[in-house]
Parts: sequence; C-alpha cells; structure tokens
Amino acid sequence: MDAREKQRAGLRPRQKRVFCAGLRPGNLHRPLEEVAESLGVGHDALDRWLADPEVCEAYRVLALEAARRAHPEVLKALIAQAAGGSVQHMRLFFELVGPEGDRPFPSAADAEFDSEVLREYMRRLDGSEES
Repeated sequence: MDAREKQRAGLRPRQKRVFCAGLRPGNLHRPLEEVAESLGVGHDALDRWLADPEVCEAYRVLALEAARRAHPEVLKALIAQAAGGSVQHMRLFFELVGPEGDRPFPSAADAEFDSEVLREYMRRLDGSEES
C-alpha cells in the first residue's frame, strides 16, 4: 500500500477536523453542513466526502468513539433526570435495567451504537414517542 492509499484508508486532516467538530457536544444540534461551512468546507466537498464509503466508515468509527466517551455522562444524566421525577427518564431507565434492576446496565464496550439506535434513545429522552 503506497502513501496515497494509506491516506485514503482513513480521514485526511481537513475531513477529520470537520467530522470531529461535528461530533463535539456543542455542535451536535447543528447540521454537519453548517459545521463544515463554518470551517471553510463547502457543500460540494462534504457531499463528495460522504459519497465515499471509506470516508463514511472512518466517520462512523469517530462517531462510535465519541459515543463511547460520552456514555458515562449520558447515563449519569439519565439517572439524575429519573431521580428528579421525570417519568420518561424513569421509563427508559427501567427499560434498560429491568423493573427489578436485574439486567446489567448497558456498557459502552458491549453496546453496538448505530445512528438509528441513538436517535431512538434521544427521542425517548426527549419524551417524544414517535418512531
């Protein structure tokens, strides 16, 4: 594998900067196009990147790493909201651990994170029941 192929196997520095910025907690509510534009990357370039399966796979790996890093804080927030009286959070908590607490709490190392699962958890945490 030559240097050019090695570079293609992962993300180029500019791609990594955009994708990492999009995964920062303060930017999660923003569309990736907006984050890219704020870093000087146009819509066409982003579309080309996202059309490349290798780039998409590298972005997926970055997203998984970000989800795993955030996992403990998300669980703490879930527990705090449930303990504070939020019925939606209580319901989600008991779905995760079982009514008697007999299910092991989900572990980031064991969990398979994909975008649809994350979106479903976010809908539940927000109290939205549509799927």
